Amino acid sequence: MQPHILFPILIFAFGMGAFLTTFVGDVNSEEKIVSMKNRDENLFTKEEALKKANSNIEVANSEKQDRWLYQFQESKVTNYYYPATEVSIHLPLNKKSNIRTYTLTTEYLEPYQNFCVNQVLNKLPHTRYKVIETDNKIKFKITTTDKKNIAVIKKEFKDYDILYK
Repeated sequence: MQPHILFPILIFAFGMGAFLTTFVGDVNSEEKIVSMKNRDENLFTKEEALKKANSNIEVANSEKQDRWLYQFQESKVTNYYYPATEVSIHLPLNKKSNIRTYTLTTEYLEPYQNFCVNQVLNKLPHTRYKVIETDNKIKFKITTTDKKNIAVIKKEFKDYDILYK
């Protein structure tokens, strides 16, 4: 068998052996304690056994009251609050949008010209753009709600001596 496969299998086997040995040992020790308790209880008279049972019930009840989970279970919720604030959202799905997509194609831009174009496109409100580079051409897909933004972009392109179609 390959050594890189054998080592993890051996570790797993030893781990399982240790776990099972510990688990079986714990179970057997608990069974012995329980069986010894049963023998001791059989040695009492009927009255003593009843007294012992009542005291065991009282101890069990006091242990339950000490546990926070039991107290939590017994508590009654008077008011319920949502874990988050309720938000109502109305989406006008039938409304026609004024969003239009324009494409401006340019030749390869110098790094400074590219920087200027990005600055112009970033400063315009309600305008999103995507730059697509193919071979020696660059396409700007511009999505805007205002036609004036396109006029501003064309003017800025002329100011930076960028030829577009």
